[in-house]
Parts: sequence; structure tokens; C-alpha cells
Amino acid sequence: MPHPRRRVARGLPRRHAASRIRLVVVAALGRAAVPPHRNRTRRDPVPIRARRPAVPGVQPRSAVPSGAIAHHAPRIRRGELVVRGPRRRTLRNARPPPAERRGDGHREPRPHAPPLLDGASGAGERLVRDLRRTPRVLEHSRPGSVPPVRALHRARPEGGVKTLASRLGEWVSALHLPEIPIDLHAKAKDHLLDTIGAAIAGDGRRPVRIAAQVFRAPGDTPLLIDGAPRDPIDAARVNAVAAHAAEIDDTEGCDHTGAVVVPTLLSLAHAGRLGSGADLIAAMIAGYEVGRRVQNALGGYDAHNGAGWHSTATCGVFAAAAAAARAMSLDAEQCASALALAASSSAGTWAFAEDGSMAKQLHAANAAGGGLQAAMLARAGAAGPTAIFEDVWGGYFTTHGARSARPGELVTDLGERWHAGHSAVKMYAACRSAHPAIDGVIDALRGDEVSSEEIRSVRIELSPFLRRMICPEEPRTVEAARMSLPIALALLLLGQSLDPDAYLRFSDPEVARTLQMFSVAETEDLPSPQSVRVILGTASRDHVIERDTARGSQPMPFSAAEVRGKFRRLAEPRIGSARARALIDYVDSIGDAPLRRLPPVWEKPAPARVSASDREPTRPAGHTVP
Repeated sequence: MPHPRRRVARGLPRRHAASRIRLVVVAALGRAAVPPHRNRTRRDPVPIRARRPAVPGVQPRSAVPSGAIAHHAPRIRRGELVVRGPRRRTLRNARPPPAERRGDGHREPRPHAPPLLDGASGAGERLVRDLRRTPRVLEHSRPGSVPPVRALHRARPEGGVKTLASRLGEWVSALHLPEIPIDLHAKAKDHLLDTIGAAIAGDGRRPVRIAAQVFRAPGDTPLLIDGAPRDPIDAARVNAVAAHAAEIDDTEGCDHTGAVVVPTLLSLAHAGRLGSGADLIAAMIAGYEVGRRVQNALGGYDAHNGAGWHSTATCGVFAAAAAAARAMSLDAEQCASALALAASSSAGTWAFAEDGSMAKQLHAANAAGGGLQAAMLARAGAAGPTAIFEDVWGGYFTTHGARSARPGELVTDLGERWHAGHSAVKMYAACRSAHPAIDGVIDALRGDEVSSEEIRSVRIELSPFLRRMICPEEPRTVEAARMSLPIALALLLLGQSLDPDAYLRFSDPEVARTLQMFSVAETEDLPSPQSVRVILGTASRDHVIERDTARGSQPMPFSAAEVRGKFRRLAEPRIGSARARALIDYVDSIGDAPLRRLPPVWEKPAPARVSASDREPTRPAGHTVP
């Protein structure tokens, strides 16, 4: 019969077989760990204690309260319970406590510690029995199986220092309109109106129809377009898909912030959670600010999206959670929990760029619904992991941000330096990264530099990052065509506008013939990863256009009149001029007064709906954008 000690050691590496195996039972915490060995083996001159990682979540021995477990044998340390082979020592059969020597030489037994749990002896026996029946507990002693707990504790705030989530939650909870710069008040109204217009333009498109079929939980919150009743979360999801479906919603926040934040707030406004227009504007700014700060903390747009993440999905869920938390007037602790819970819904990648799938449009639904749900859970009492933004195992930035993460950006100059103003309005239904080149070509065609009839070749030079994003090889869907810079420029050369429905021509033979003079090349010889160089070749000379900033961005914002002109251009063909005017007046009247409900958009004049966007033409097989 093998020695009892060897039974416990069975299954471990041979170099550990000669060492005694201990299982630490910290009964007050209900956890187990393998404490460090004292012995060294002949093959291991370094103490095993220095080689063996600890079990995650177990506090170091110094953190176990003194007296949590009484001394039951001279060889049992405080906070430990020894298990050897089939024989176990519990509170019931342990040796009597050792005596202590007083100054006069008299020995008195050391007092027992208070019971660990109700029925301490039975609980201890059951815990030890369960550990002996689960040999996988010993697997944690293998090097590399789990991160060292010491590294996790090192990054945790000490001495009452608040976590990043707590600090951000406090700011969101306490944000009020007077604390926000006055120029952001007007900007928030512009983005509110712009997002509503984008949702009207997205009405009836295939991603919206599919979302409306799937997200149909019963409730009394009307959808923005047709007024069909939904649960507030599902209404936010469908409205988010509608706002993002035509690729003409705002950008440069956490990417498409409006498509995530505005549908969330519309659901809460209908439920009466927003008392005044001031609350609506404050909640919008909270969402835009938090979403942009999360993206900056992940290393910025280029680093995060360049790694394959789609920031509308990954960062947008925090924007929606912050906006919803502020709209529902959650306290600081609840706001922190809402942000922490939202991290569990932060997901979405750029894989849709390979085949033009509609996952991109559905990312907005996931972010809006996930953020609103996180805030509602926090309001109901759900607690989120407030260390989510710290440097801990499973922390958000250690998983999503990797080396590019700068977590401090979450709270740097919070309330003093505003990132919400970085968001931009788009005038073209195209990927934002294509807008600088589009602006440059439009300026060249409108001026005296070149005419579309003179152009013989178009060469596009851009970074490898943008090459994958805005120059897909073979767009086969309308969604993919709106991401294509060559198709956008081809439509411009054919005299087309870049409104959402213009891309329905992307498979026309005339567009295909125009694309034959296009070529695309990757280059690192550009000022920034967002720079694009377009060379328009004519019979006499080449016209070089190189830009990295588009109109509508923070350095070149559109005026309020231009934003409202875009809204009328998108909305009037679908809902009529009277409805469009009523929506503009509603947004312009938002102030300190109690918030009125949004005028119904779904009462449409005949024809009830522009159905051209229902068509999904497919490019002939074999045709490829160079």
C-alpha cells in the first residue's frame, strides 16, 4: 500500500512528489489554495515557494485576519488546515490547542477562535471532503496555470483610493447642464436632430426590417419610424439599427455615438425618465463624453480599430450606459455599476469588412440595448465589478486594450477638458475615413482644376489600415458599397450625390466601367494613418489631393443651418415637409422646461415609404475593384 502522503501527491510533477502537499482552507472565505512548501528538492535549488503561483482570488496569508482559525496543532499555521492522504484533520478531531507560557511559568491553553460558520465542525469536514474529492484543486500548483495573485493585488487601489469606475460614476451622477460649456448645448441639439434624420433615412432598409422582426418584446415604447410598440430595450435596439443603417449618422465620437446614445434616450424619454430638456442634454453629453474617453483609454481610434475591434460596439455600450444612468438619475455607486456591467456587452469586430455583412449595423443595436440594460440592472440593485477598469486579471483594458491602453484617460481632466465636442456630422453616406478624399475630389471638380470628362485615371494611395476599411475588394451589398471609397468617387465622377440611395447604383454597368480606371496602392509615405492621397490623372498632368481631415469635424464644424439642411434633405422625401419642420422645432425648443414627447414621425403622407432601398443588388461575379 503506498504511503498516505504519496496519494495526495499523485498526479503532480515528479519533482513535487517528495514534497508535502498542503491544502489551505480559509473557511471564513470559503476558498482553497496550496500554501508554499518549506522543503527544497535536490533538483530545485530555488524554493518551491518562489516557483508556484497562487490561486486567483485568494488573499495572501498576511491578509487573513488573525485568529480566523484557531491553532489545532503545532504544525498548523494560523489560517491553515492540513490534509494528508486519506487522513484529515478538522475542527472535530484536531489536537488540543497548544498552551502558552505566562510570565510565572504557568501554562494556559490558548483560547479557541470564534466559530467559522454555523456548524463549524461539520462545515469544515464537508469542505475538506469536497477538496479531497476534487483532485483538480491541485492543478493550480502547476506553474503558469493562473496569473500570480501578487500581480493582481499590486494594481488594486489601496488606502481608500477610488477605482476609475467609481470616479467616472461620480462624475456622471453629478453632471448638470450649467457645468457643461454652452457651445456643447447647441452641439448636442444638432446631433440629436441629425441622428433622428439618419434613422428616418434608414427606415425600410433590410437591416432595420430584420431587427424589427427579431427585437419585438412587448411594451409601450413606440419605434421611431412606424410607431410599433416595443419593450424599451428592444425599441432602442431597432432605432439604433435604423440610425446606423444608411451610414450617414454622426461619427468621430466613440465612432458612431449618436446611433447608440439617442435611441437609448428616446426610450427613456417616452417612459418619463427625463424630467426636462436640460436632463436630456446632460444625459447626451454624458454618453458622448464617456464613449470618447473609453476609446481614448483604449489607445485611440487607430490603435483600437486597427487591432480589429469596432469601437461603435465596444465603446458605444459605455456611452449608452452613461447616458441611461444619467437620464435615470442614478447615484454615484449605481452609475459605476452600470458602467462596470456594460463591459460585459462590449464586443464587435471589423470582420464584416471582408464580406459586407450587416453585422456593422447590428453592432449599434447591441451597444444601445446592452448599455440601457446595464443601467436598468444597476438601478434594480445589481452590482458591477468596480475594478473593471483597473489592471487586474480580466480587467477591461488588459483584455481589450493590451499594450495601447491608457486607462488614466478615463478621468484625466474630467469636467475640465471635454471630448464630447470631437464628434462630427457627416454629409455623405460613406465611411468617415473616406470623407477627406471625397471632400478633396469635390473641391477639385467644383473648381477650375479638373473636370470629370478630363480624368483618365484615378490612383488612391492610403495606409494598410485604411486599405482594409475603405477599399474592399469586391463589394456585393449596398452596406459594403457605402464603405468603398472607389465606388464613392466613381459616383461623383458620374454626377451622383452621395446620399444613401445613390449607392443603389453601385452594380450598374456604367459604374463598373468607371471603376476600371481606378487603382489602389498601400503606402507608408503619408502624414498619418488616416491620410489619403488621390491622384487624378488627365492627358496633360496629374492633380494630387492629400487630406486627413474632413468637413464636419471639430476643426471644420458644420453650422446649425447646414445640419438642418441635411435633415430636411433626408427627411422630407419620406415624412413630408410638415413633419420635418415639426421635428426641427421640437429639437430647437429643448431647454429647461419639462420635456415634451417627440412628435410622431410615423404619420406619413402618400407614398408611405420610399421602397427603392429595399432592393439589394449584387455585383456581377468576377468584377473586382482594383
